[in-house]
Amino acid sequence: FVFSVTLGWLPANGMYAAGRFTSLADLLRHLILPAGVVCLSSVGELVKQTRAACLETLGEDYIRTAYAKGLTERAVMVRHAFRGSMIPVLTTILSHIPHILGGSVVVEQIFGWQGMGSLLFSGISGRDYPVVMGVTVVIALTVLLTNLLLDLVYGLVDPRVRYGKG
Repeated sequence: FVFSVTLGWLPANGMYAAGRFTSLADLLRHLILPAGVVCLSSVGELVKQTRAACLETLGEDYIRTAYAKGLTERAVMVRHAFRGSMIPVLTTILSHIPHILGGSVVVEQIFGWQGMGSLLFSGISGRDYPVVMGVTVVIALTVLLTNLLLDLVYGLVDPRVRYGKG
């Protein structure tokens, strides 16, 4: 309301001005409010999780050892503390991808965007069961691929995570 109606900085709905594609800049301008809503809805949990993981990591023995070796505070934080606390933070970030898809129904309806959320909404309201099942399968596949990606990223971020041969 503030940015679109009161200040007139951003468009309130739609993907393009006058209903047709004019430029990428116009599309990005229309994307700011919906993307902001999706991002801000999960940023609180992400900040809370990052803080808790960093505080837990700072109490570990290897952090005290790094300080005892004479490393600077920046080196300890970047090389040891941040890397050690990435596992729960990555879990939080990647677990929000399916929630973003599920929440897109509301955001697309509010901002007038055409996407999977509005397709699911029209499928449900029109009792078009193949469309509802298709969108549900896409969301389920997204959850599966996100979990696979999460497992692969664990091995890259944390050297303690190793994948054996069975």
